[in-house]
Amino acid sequence: MGKFNQRNKSSAHKRNNKKFAPDPCKSDEDIVKDSIHLFYLDIDELLTNPNTTRRYKKMLRTGIGNPPRPQNAFMLYRRNQMAGPLFINRAPEDKKAKFISGEIAGFWNNETKEVMKTFYALQRMAKKKHGQIYENYKFIRNFKNQLKIRKTETYEESSVSSRSSSTETFPESSPNES
Repeated sequence: MGKFNQRNKSSAHKRNNKKFAPDPCKSDEDIVKDSIHLFYLDIDELLTNPNTTRRYKKMLRTGIGNPPRPQNAFMLYRRNQMAGPLFINRAPEDKKAKFISGEIAGFWNNETKEVMKTFYALQRMAKKKHGQIYENYKFIRNFKNQLKIRKTETYEESSVSSRSSSTETFPESSPNES
């Protein structure tokens, strides 16, 4: 399982976690408070998971379901941008998620280090808040996806072993065994 987790971590994820690690001199709350970035949502509203998702509504209705994962820095940035005037005043046909996410990703990649540092601080705050709301939360990877991965790994292993050598060797009979 250790290899699987390491394999899925992108280089950007590793690089950004090192670059925007917690500041030992300032708390995350101070970093956010001192930020000059414009927040379109209240900080507490931004840190809590949205209650308009299908997953949340199903959990309310049935009481069954997995809690959502904590929000990462980009998701917090995306939610904040979606509440801004640039996106809120758009026509419904221009609000398709795949187009908006791509556009916001472009904004995210061009943001200054100070803004990114602010949203990584928000990410850590959101993780703490998520831990308070969902105390026994533990992320469990989807079994269907694990099954697909196992099948591809066994397929790759079997195809490698079948390509290794086509000649079979038999033990030679010793002169005593006639």
